[in-house]
Amino acid sequence: MSRRPQREVLLFSLTVLILLALMFWAGANLITRHHAARDRIEQIEPRYARLLGLEKSGDALKQAQESGKAQLARQIYPANQEPSQAGNDAQQRLRGIFTSAGLNILSTQVLPAKQEKNLDLIPLSVRTEGDLAALQAALTGLHGLSPGIFLQDLTVQANNGRSPDGQQRMAVQFSLFVVRARAS
Repeated sequence: MSRRPQREVLLFSLTVLILLALMFWAGANLITRHHAARDRIEQIEPRYARLLGLEKSGDALKQAQESGKAQLARQIYPANQEPSQAGNDAQQRLRGIFTSAGLNILSTQVLPAKQEKNLDLIPLSVRTEGDLAALQAALTGLHGLSPGIFLQDLTVQANNGRSPDGQQRMAVQFSLFVVRARAS
């Protein structure tokens, strides 16, 4: 055999090997990309399903948001009311509730407002005296107020005296607060 046909066979074989290597590299690259795309789809699919669910329940979410805003508006003082006005209003409402429940009010105090994000927390301190039934009636009276008055702490101490009907008298220290929206 002459050198020329060997050289052509060698060149042809080398070309075929290079083409096979390129095809193998392209196939491996394609498979790798396919697996990466499949993994990415598996990651995205639950998020997409959640987004579709949110989109379908958009009206219900808007209604829930509006309901939440309305409930919040019933529980807090508006931003256009000064903190001192809100505290004084709450103090007067507390006096009415506690007096009608049968507690004797010894002192009430509106403390300086504390800022929490977009809200002002206005602490109130009230010292009263009365029997257990009056205390229960006062605590029941706090429920359902609008704007809400929230109980933070309660200290009860038994007094030595008794009421005319024989009930044990007690001194009660209330730490309460009301919430006021702050202008943004």
